[in-house]
Amino acid sequence: MLKDHMFEFYFDQMNELVFLAEVKNQHLYYKKMNKAAAKLIRCQGEAGMRLESVLPERVYHSLYPYYMKAMETKKPVIYHDINTFLDEAEAFETTLTPIFDDADNSTHLLVMSKNIQKLKKELAQSMEQYKSLFINHENAICMMDLSGKIVQANPTCEQMFGYDAQEIINSSYRQLLEELKIDARALPFHHIIYDQSYSKEIQAWHKEKGKIYLYVTNVPIIVENEWIGIYLIAQDITKEKTAEIKLENTVKDLANMKYALDESAIVSVLDPYGTIMYVNDMFCTIFGYEKEELIGQSYELFDVSYDPRILESIGQGKVWRGQVKSITKEGVIV
Repeated sequence: MLKDHMFEFYFDQMNELVFLAEVKNQHLYYKKMNKAAAKLIRCQGEAGMRLESVLPERVYHSLYPYYMKAMETKKPVIYHDINTFLDEAEAFETTLTPIFDDADNSTHLLVMSKNIQKLKKELAQSMEQYKSLFINHENAICMMDLSGKIVQANPTCEQMFGYDAQEIINSSYRQLLEELKIDARALPFHHIIYDQSYSKEIQAWHKEKGKIYLYVTNVPIIVENEWIGIYLIAQDITKEKTAEIKLENTVKDLANMKYALDESAIVSVLDPYGTIMYVNDMFCTIFGYEKEELIGQSYELFDVSYDPRILESIGQGKVWRGQVKSITKEGVIV
């Protein structure tokens, strides 16, 4: 059994509330409490105080079963409660540890209560921060459980897809893809569920505005090392994708124009100093040169009527049209 001096030595310097209770005839008696406990309940904890004389009747009846469970099972019991000694409703986590005699009988309980009010406040603050991030994020975010049910959707989902959040919540993953006209092969359910991280650029349909482009990423939701769900995060890349498509079409158009010119005209490209940068096949056929012989050479090589004012005119952004006299590799004037 813990002697008074041992109790004081081990527990009086602790911030946690520590009580030593004795069990006699199904009644609990406080035998000792540390300084933190005595200060909190504003008494010195006289030896022999019965539990029901310290606690209000309602509180006593709510806590008594935990004490008896620890004694009967001979195992520690943990419970959470609200501090009943002060007006301020502070939350505590209490651990009841049975103490045995030489005959292995549970004769005493060591009661340790830890104030978790600060922890709860920090948790509440973190939850508020998360909630703010979730609600105000510029990307659409859906929370999905492992069965494929959408359990939450932020306001951006409404703007991005044109559907009310309530139309999205409680729908299934498959229903969501169908509503947004997303090809299920682009976002297979097994990839979303079984891959730790999966990203894909996809096409979808806004309820009213038509086709949109999205970059979708899934992020696992892990709580206490257990995978409980998935975040589906969608970034609207419609503007960027539309510009990319226009650029690709422009490049294709330029390629087609180049092909048409190469097939129908003599084409050469010069730098601002008159150096040949490119000639097409028809140019080489007419003048009898290989491309390698011309690239890097001055245009004066075959233009016998070369006029620097042509380059000056072009340098000013003006189109020049006119006749020129040129000479082939064999010396033929054309």
